[in-house]
Amino acid sequence: MFPLLKLNSISDTTFIVLDVETTGLSAVHDRITEIGMVKIQKGKIISEFSTLVNPQMYISSYITSLTGITNEMVYDKPTFDKVVPILKDFAFGSDNVVLGGHNVSFDYKFLNNSLQRCGEMPVDTPTICTGRLARRLNKNLRSKSLYSLSQHYQIKVERRHRALDDATATAKILLRFIDTLLNEYEYESIDEILSFQYKKIFEAEKIPPNIKRIKQQLKDIPFNSGVYFMKDRHDKIIYVGKAKNLNSRVRSYFYHNVSHTPKIKKMLREVQKVNYEITGSELSALILESRLIKSLKPPYNSATKRYSNFPFIKIDVQNEYPKAEKTFEVKLDGGRYYGPFRSSYTVNSLLDRIYKGFFLRKCDDKKLTPSVKHSTCMYHEFKQCNAPCNFSEPHPAYRAEVNRVITFLESEASPGALQMLEKKMFEYSEQLQFEEASILRDRIEDLKKVMANMILTSAEINLKNYIVKCPETGEENSGELFFISGGKLVKTFYVSPALQDSTQGKEILNELIKNIYFRGNLFGSVLYNNYGKYNKEELDSMKLISNWIYQNNSPSTFMKITPNVTVKDINDFIFSCLRDTK
Repeated sequence: MFPLLKLNSISDTTFIVLDVETTGLSAVHDRITEIGMVKIQKGKIISEFSTLVNPQMYISSYITSLTGITNEMVYDKPTFDKVVPILKDFAFGSDNVVLGGHNVSFDYKFLNNSLQRCGEMPVDTPTICTGRLARRLNKNLRSKSLYSLSQHYQIKVERRHRALDDATATAKILLRFIDTLLNEYEYESIDEILSFQYKKIFEAEKIPPNIKRIKQQLKDIPFNSGVYFMKDRHDKIIYVGKAKNLNSRVRSYFYHNVSHTPKIKKMLREVQKVNYEITGSELSALILESRLIKSLKPPYNSATKRYSNFPFIKIDVQNEYPKAEKTFEVKLDGGRYYGPFRSSYTVNSLLDRIYKGFFLRKCDDKKLTPSVKHSTCMYHEFKQCNAPCNFSEPHPAYRAEVNRVITFLESEASPGALQMLEKKMFEYSEQLQFEEASILRDRIEDLKKVMANMILTSAEINLKNYIVKCPETGEENSGELFFISGGKLVKTFYVSPALQDSTQGKEILNELIKNIYFRGNLFGSVLYNNYGKYNKEELDSMKLISNWIYQNNSPSTFMKITPNVTVKDINDFIFSCLRDTK
């Protein structure tokens, strides 16, 4: 049984790029002679697998001249049925797998026919084809063969028509294509990327009148960041979207034969007008879009938020007997939230460590009410809980254990989670278990990013003060500043090239900085009476900002305000790196 795709998140999708060499072209009559697979997670190649396979049939001289694989080379190699357990463990041992390849249907058919001959269930996963993507993304390239694309992208292929070499080249090309679809087309889900490969390449002759009319309007849409509004014939807003580049994003809807989802196709039949609002940056557009969707409730906007695919670890410290759990939503409940993490695997690994290494309760009760009448559960019998439910463990001792878990999550030193993962990674490396070590390396990077940009919404947490700088694509050397004080967004400010040359403009900015960060008791025990209390709009903004920082974190986009920071330091950050943020 092979797992199916469950989530819509690109970051949680594992791409397995497959290439097979065979005795011929028929998946029914011919057999596999070599398998090569490359695994991609979170935009990186993390591992590879290859093996020659005994096809149990003769390899012709023509195939040998093409691939270099001889009958002698495969004579003592495993037959396909012996390879299946390794193949399943490498490629299909987790959820959310997409099978990739160049002209992937060829490899897919050979794989499934081979599995069925062994009495195994066929693979039933989505596929992505670099050949199909190339015909849509590289229209001006005469040949869309794997080797033409490799030359075009300057990807070196050591041995042509060898499975691992071809799979590696295909994986690198796929990463290029995904990057283009994410950044230039602003696709945000795996469904959009899978759908794009079936987009019709040439436009049909007949164009619906409303699309033809709207296309005439598109030339006037600017290239700035902003929010766009799709309106129907009653001038009602039926869809709100955000864009890093308004012109590029809005135009992408109105290619007549684009393979949109049925929902988008239905929406486009109703659209009669497109309006827009320019913002200071992509991040402002993201925040404005979220607010407008909540207030206007357009019928074609999904209720799912962009950050909902990213998991958090929650400790409900507002309750007497807190527990640790995974959640995809930050609520106004006084709990302590760690995230967002890019991968559920990191969250699951940390929670497993917490469950096994600390004595927090694991029962389902949201709020625990201890009583001497309660009997102990299996977790107490297995020595994984000290049974606060029947006062076997006093309340102060339980809260001390909660504090140890918080230290574990927040500390970079022993006995912190970061050091624990690093120690385990080195152990795997010493044991030559490089695939396991590479997986832990990615989890460590995930945790490091989270530790740098944690959302901790609790009345007990330290004040969070920082500045975010987001570039504006429509105007060179410009950007928007987001001033966060006490864990809340208190002000945005647009920095244009003209302001950078204006003494008066800089004075206004300096006065703003002083008012926010250098007047009042910024680093005292209390800054605002309502600190730690967020209304829904504030919380939504902070989640969006935190998620944006997580994906764009660099010294040129993010600056923490500490007691040692001066106004000059902030000015240096703002004005010296505007080119770097482009």
